[in-house]
Amino acid sequence: MNTRKAYGSWETSFTAEKITESSVTLSEVCLCEKTVYWLETRPNENRCVVVRYLENGLKEDAIPTNRSARTLVHEYGGGSWLPLDKERVLYSNFCDQRLYCNEKAITPEPPIPASWRYADGCYHNNFYFCVYEVHHEDRTVTNSIARIALDDGEISVLVKGADFYACPRVGNSNKLAYLSWDHPNMPWDATIISVQDLETGIETVVVSGDMVTGRGSFLQLAWSSQNDLYYISDSTKGWYGLYAWNGREACTVTLKEGVDLGDPAPGWKLGQRCYDIAPDGTLLFARPDANGATRLVWLSSDGEKQIESDELPLYISNVRVGPSSNDDDDRSSVLFLGSSPDNLSWVGLVTFNKATGKPFQVTRLSSFLGTVPDRHSISKPQIIEFPTTDQAKAYGYYYPPQNSLFCGGLKNELPPLLVKSHGGPTAAAQSSFSPKIQFWTSRGFAVVDVDYRGSTGYGTDYRHALRSKWGIYDVDDVCAAALYLIEKGLVDPQRIAISGGSAGGYTVLGALAW
Repeated sequence: MNTRKAYGSWETSFTAEKITESSVTLSEVCLCEKTVYWLETRPNENRCVVVRYLENGLKEDAIPTNRSARTLVHEYGGGSWLPLDKERVLYSNFCDQRLYCNEKAITPEPPIPASWRYADGCYHNNFYFCVYEVHHEDRTVTNSIARIALDDGEISVLVKGADFYACPRVGNSNKLAYLSWDHPNMPWDATIISVQDLETGIETVVVSGDMVTGRGSFLQLAWSSQNDLYYISDSTKGWYGLYAWNGREACTVTLKEGVDLGDPAPGWKLGQRCYDIAPDGTLLFARPDANGATRLVWLSSDGEKQIESDELPLYISNVRVGPSSNDDDDRSSVLFLGSSPDNLSWVGLVTFNKATGKPFQVTRLSSFLGTVPDRHSISKPQIIEFPTTDQAKAYGYYYPPQNSLFCGGLKNELPPLLVKSHGGPTAAAQSSFSPKIQFWTSRGFAVVDVDYRGSTGYGTDYRHALRSKWGIYDVDDVCAAALYLIEKGLVDPQRIAISGGSAGGYTVLGALAW
């Protein structure tokens, strides 16, 4: 269209109702006995629902309608549920924090409502090994690793003494691996990997970060069927890579400088894992590229193979080895959570040739979570890098105004700018489709989503840059992003707003006050 109208006043189909309609979120894709599961957060039902994908292509809720799979361990939760087989799901129910298996309560009622909490567990020999958090009457909190008998709910504490625990995993050799760390360190600062022999009780420290300097983050444990312990770490060259411990020594599996494996905020929530291991030891992971997208990588003894297809989404996370084919040894499959700048998230399955990495088919498993009102009015993010204080650089995603009904603002007019500051502060801006951003850009606003110093995804030094500088560098960087766009002639310097929540809200207050 050639219609012009003042920026900020454009009519748009991206309404508040449409934003609410697409507010269901997907996470925690997994496979159990060839059955696919995932978690849906449904605000309209006020609960988190485990969804089971059936062989006939239909989907069903795997927990009762009066339950919500959400744990409050570490307050941020994550890892609240685990499928045991094709029919049984173990989960922490939000309202009372007790463990349930389908309808049946497993753990007893605590003396104080919701004071015994469970998360991030694994299933082994009819026991659930998990993070066990107890809130006491004097308002103190203790964390431990516990073993819970699924037949009678008996709770046995196996490991205690640290401030925090995460990721208990039992391998085929009957050894329990787990993470621990103490305040003031956070999991993205410094953690310890330990292994306990469940038969002898002997403890082995696999690797430890420096608890004094707060460097050496080890996360996302998983055993292979060959009893190698895998994990991600930033301890070698300041970027998260994948490592393995064979019981004697650790080695680097894959590390690419300039690229962080992991999640947008590794360690913030329990249950995160950016890779998976096939029964034959082949590895699968999603590696970010220079353009902010991710690529599926299949790593075997023959080397790395990228799985590429125009049908795959631009951003891929939560990868899991998919159900194997019984009649074709050359064919394998990958489950994933996918998104793109112009579409809502979805759970997918891609089958591919293991020898070449060439895909055969990409299948959407999850339902559409609403519709995108007008694809021609979607603003696509542009990666920007800009100078900031102390001769440093910062990053962000710039979204120009976009609306299929309008070609621009009034004569000589520049658009107003909304600066966004993410939480964390060690989270990161996301360039996948966001109705909350399109709400503004389709009305004629420009938006910049800033990855200020302290954000994840740019290496350890960048993530640690806010130490002793929180409220300074983050404020400098959001202001520098606005100044950069002003100098480029892209936005109106007289019409600038800023928004953010949690740690991002602190940055907003600093930007307005200081």
